[in-house]
Amino acid sequence: MALARYRAFVAASRPVYLMSIDYSCPGCCLDDVRHARAALDGVLVELPPRARAEFGQLLRALDKRYLQCTLPDPFPIWHSWRAEGWWFRRLTS
Repeated sequence: MALARYRAFVAASRPVYLMSIDYSCPGCCLDDVRHARAALDGVLVELPPRARAEFGQLLRALDKRYLQCTLPDPFPIWHSWRAEGWWFRRLTS
């Protein structure tokens, strides 16, 4: 589900602003593409070496598109993302 969400997001043909979402259930956090990407990162580190390399290659391609279709947050709240992935440092509306 996380991979499908991430792929769908980066398939957008125009720049998108990420939205902050309130989560009413544990599975709802994947509605926020940043949480979907974090889940994929968790999967990546658990894979055996060969699968990790292949999945990592796929993620790098998707990450490249993610960076193209989002904008960096010029004023990040430093303490909120320090322990989280770089994908959380993109603009939210």
